[in-house]
Amino acid sequence: MLRHYLIIAACSLLTLAAPAVEADTDDSKSQRAQHWLETGLHERNPQKKITAFTRALEIDPDFAEAAYNLGLVYKQQQDYARAEQFIARAHANAAAITNEELKLAILYELALAYKRSNKLAQYEQTLRSAKALTHEREMGGTIAFELGRLLYQQDRWQEALVELREGERLYPEQAQTFANLIRLAENGAALQRLYLAAERAEREGKLQEAKNLYAQIAEQNPQFKNVDGKLPELDGKLQKKEAEAARLAQYQRAKDFEIAGNWEEAINSYENLLKNAGDFRDARKRLRFALKQLERRQSEARKAADEWAPLYDEGVQAFTRKNWAAAVRAFEQIANSAPNYRDVRKRLAHAREAQRLESNEAEVERYYADGAAAYAVGDLHRALVLLEHGYRLNPNYKNIATLLANTNNQLEQRRTTVIRETVPAAPTPQTDALYSAALAAIEQQDWRNAVAALEKLQQDLPADQEINQLLAEVRVNLSITEANSRRVSASTGSTSVMFIGGAVTGLLLLPLFGVMMFSPMARARFYLLQGNYNAAARIYENRLASRPNRVQLYSMLASIYLLAGRKDETAIKIYKTVLQLNLATRNRDEINTIVAQAYLSEGAKDTDAIKILEDALRAEVRNVHKKR
Repeated sequence: MLRHYLIIAACSLLTLAAPAVEADTDDSKSQRAQHWLETGLHERNPQKKITAFTRALEIDPDFAEAAYNLGLVYKQQQDYARAEQFIARAHANAAAITNEELKLAILYELALAYKRSNKLAQYEQTLRSAKALTHEREMGGTIAFELGRLLYQQDRWQEALVELREGERLYPEQAQTFANLIRLAENGAALQRLYLAAERAEREGKLQEAKNLYAQIAEQNPQFKNVDGKLPELDGKLQKKEAEAARLAQYQRAKDFEIAGNWEEAINSYENLLKNAGDFRDARKRLRFALKQLERRQSEARKAADEWAPLYDEGVQAFTRKNWAAAVRAFEQIANSAPNYRDVRKRLAHAREAQRLESNEAEVERYYADGAAAYAVGDLHRALVLLEHGYRLNPNYKNIATLLANTNNQLEQRRTTVIRETVPAAPTPQTDALYSAALAAIEQQDWRNAVAALEKLQQDLPADQEINQLLAEVRVNLSITEANSRRVSASTGSTSVMFIGGAVTGLLLLPLFGVMMFSPMARARFYLLQGNYNAAARIYENRLASRPNRVQLYSMLASIYLLAGRKDETAIKIYKTVLQLNLATRNRDEINTIVAQAYLSEGAKDTDAIKILEDALRAEVRNVHKKR
């Protein structure tokens, strides 16, 4: 890639073709020096070349061409010191040279001479000067490569990339050579960024982060800067930091024991810390304080031993006899005055737990007995409440779990029977035909026939609230229509009167007509007939969302939820609404029981919860009396 030999030949020809530099004194001196220059250029023998170029310089010491060619001969003979001397002399006298290419050749050869003598600063400076003079792309690319390689070797990767990319653009024939060095420079730049990040982390005390970054560098290039030495150094720092953290944690544990009054553990911790870490902070002072406190407590314990021993023995004997109340009283008296006396706190806790379990056992026994008695007489709702209470206290008590399951099963059978009685009766072919006829009449605004069909339906299904509501609305529309007809007949037949009457009628009748066009309640009936309770429930839910003031919808939706066996949060809200609004429903007892169970499971104690629980019990009492 480096073309200095071609440059030598080119510069030699340029020298022959160039006019001689004007003599400072007379033409004969210049002519003699030029003669010796040409003689040297035509000679093949290196020694004769040296002699000729030297004679030219003796005649004209500032003869730059002669000095340059003499330097090239010494370079060929590998006498690099003299080569650098004479090429530098040529560069010093190059101001008088008018040939820019010769100036460039002198600069380039001088740069190479500086490189051979490891004068890298002069090498870089001279290359940049040569680069500024070049106008030929290939030569410019060659100089850019030399400069980029120097910068790469000096770890100046970003600067190297600038020069190499420019050289690649100028000298595309050597694109692969440039690409190889560019890749190395990019890798170096990336490693440098990691290295700077690692140094920053190390300065900030983030040793593990720094180690990880150095390890990434070492994985790619173990010889990069001082990475091979950094990793062991950081390992040592990390070990020291971890040891310091461990000592600090041990010191903190000892202080925690000290704060808790656990002097034995505090003393052990401080002694171990001082053994492992020497005089760590104020550990020795704290150890002396803990020793004094332990000695004082032991002295107090010895004094108290004679005072509390009889009461302690009394508590132990009561505990052995399972007289938990007496044991608790004895141990509490000691713990209140001398909480560190022997194991009194531990024994007090055991006695209290035994007392609690005994109390629970008696309560479970009472709930079980009352629940079993209620079950025996068929008072299932009362049995359910009592047995569930006992089950929560002790699910393994006797056969309470089995009895509770049997109660639930019988209640479920009863619930299914009761619910089916409260859901609107399933349509028959006759009622379906009447319902369809009513809908057709409503669509045609034939209110009289609609009333007739709905009245027949009401006779077959007197408890159907939807039919009752629809019949009432149709009757209102019929009366409005008849009133308007009478007003029109009494008038003079004016078109405007007729128009106004029709408009008023339309405004009054339109809402009902719009409802019947979509007939959601008809769809709900159809789903109930199919047993698709969830679909029917969705229709009522949507209708309730758009008409929250239609309180009768809550009762209907509650009945469908009961039929579907739902006890989820949404169903519980509807059940509670029915009870709180005191809405008419034949399923009140069933709803009371479900809501009461929900309150019991939540542990609720508010006024509404207590009232519902009381209502549930009263309902069960009523059921018992009815059966009797």
